[in-house]
Amino acid sequence: MLGVTTPEMVAAVAEQGGLGSLPVGGLSPDRTRALIQKTKSITGKPFAVNLFVNEVPEYSRQDAEAMQDLRLHFSWAQRRCR
Repeated sequence: MLGVTTPEMVAAVAEQGGLGSLPVGGLSPDRTRALIQKTKSITGKPFAVNLFVNEVPEYSRQDAEAMQDLRLHFSWAQRRCR
């Protein structure tokens, strides 16, 4: 809720045990940094920063081929009961 939520509101939610969320989508890096610093100066509790990342990075064919080799392997054992 960009423009509605303030660092004070985010900090108040965090202080009560909730996860306050600081919306910064579309703001400049300087303004974003200032809002985060202000929120951190009010509370030492964790809070979220809601940031939009709209650009999808371009990958070269070489990058794409290199990623094809990535694999996830899972293994587990089951204990046998007697």
